[in-house]
Amino acid sequence: MVSLSFLSSSTKRPLWQGQLLVVLCVVGFSLLGIGTRTSGYLAPFWGANAVMLGLLLRNPSWGRDWRTWAYAYAAYALTDWLTGTAPFGAFGMAAANELGVAVGWWLFMRKPRRVRELQQSHSVLELLQACLVAALASAMVGGPLSWKLFAIPWWQAYAMWAVSEFAAFILTVPVFLVAARTKVWSWRRWWPDKPMDWHYALPLVTLIASEVVALAMKGPGTLGFSVPAMIWYAMAYGVRPTVLLNLVLSLWKMLSISIGSFTFSLADINDVTSLRLGVALLSLAPLTVACTYALRQQSLGQLRQLVDYDALTGALSRRALLERGGKLLQRMRGEGQPMVLLMIDLDYFKQVNDLYGHANGDKVLQAFVRSTQAVLRPEDVLGRMGGEEFVVILPRTALAQAQRVAQHIGDQLRQLEIVLEGNNVIGVTCSIGVAAITQWDADNPLELHLSFADHALYQAKAAGRDCVRVYQDPGR
Repeated sequence: MVSLSFLSSSTKRPLWQGQLLVVLCVVGFSLLGIGTRTSGYLAPFWGANAVMLGLLLRNPSWGRDWRTWAYAYAAYALTDWLTGTAPFGAFGMAAANELGVAVGWWLFMRKPRRVRELQQSHSVLELLQACLVAALASAMVGGPLSWKLFAIPWWQAYAMWAVSEFAAFILTVPVFLVAARTKVWSWRRWWPDKPMDWHYALPLVTLIASEVVALAMKGPGTLGFSVPAMIWYAMAYGVRPTVLLNLVLSLWKMLSISIGSFTFSLADINDVTSLRLGVALLSLAPLTVACTYALRQQSLGQLRQLVDYDALTGALSRRALLERGGKLLQRMRGEGQPMVLLMIDLDYFKQVNDLYGHANGDKVLQAFVRSTQAVLRPEDVLGRMGGEEFVVILPRTALAQAQRVAQHIGDQLRQLEIVLEGNNVIGVTCSIGVAAITQWDADNPLELHLSFADHALYQAKAAGRDCVRVYQDPGR
């Protein structure tokens, strides 16, 4: 049995399995298209070529083997022939179908991977260009065949074929381009990451409502009713859900055109062709918004990372530490929960820099942060105040438990052997000051509690370093 986990690049499988999957998809989607053909028209949606192109883009090695193309061509031709098309028409249409796939594959493979996966600002424009050229190339052969088969003017035949191909490519190929590299049945990968509460569901509800109104009013203009909701949906849910919904919604609209849900004459090929093209082009608006918004969020996240985290150690920066600590203090105060601060200083760190250089000193700082993070819980906060001084915030933690954590941090660091440049191995210790925040002093600002922890840290240093000291309020 052929595995359908074709979206997983990490899974290596024999080439013949991939080629068999391509053939099965070509046959299956060709039969679906042939079965939905109406008199005088091509299929409302011919997905076989777009699916084949998507498979080859996800698995380029399949497309680099000539046998893949030969098997697919045979599958196209035989499917058409065995369903009643004359041999000349069957083999000619197979050539037109495969020509569009080949041109599309060649164009897409020339683009950088981030462009192909819609992770660049101009990705949608590149997608539009490649799909359009592939559709026009396919129509060079398919247009004359349609002219002969359907007895319509040559320019109408060419336009009908090109638009049909373009619509299928522009709606289906993005699904393959942005799909997670996992098994196809992992549907959760296509759903928004956030929980779908009533507020978060509003864009989807609005979209459904707009389609209900469009169905009730009818007419060609109703094709655009869902665009505002789709743009809202794109900004709320991201690229993958938008791409998938684009495909589903556009297929619904094309089906509505085919069954006569819009008030225009289906006998007019120009109307049908223009409306199919309009549906395909409308899908570009939410896709562009989704890609642009995702890139914006990614840039903001990178900027936030640079601002909030220390570039050397990965611990929170001083500003972010104070900001997050202040919010945690307010939350613990509201919940009536204790919180403890640890002020940590690496012992004799200046000597490390003087003896081994600042590059090795940086290695010591990084090793300390890794060692400390291994001790902490996910809700705990580690930040760098400056130099070799760090702060740990322990929410919902009693003093006795915090002392054990502090001792564990010191023990972990003491046992650590840090390999420096030149294969020098050194050990490092730290001094820790502990300040508990309880009900009796919960109204004090975070900075005051940090000064208490700092006072305890100096007591630890005065006691010979490599130890833990707890701040005792002189007023108690």
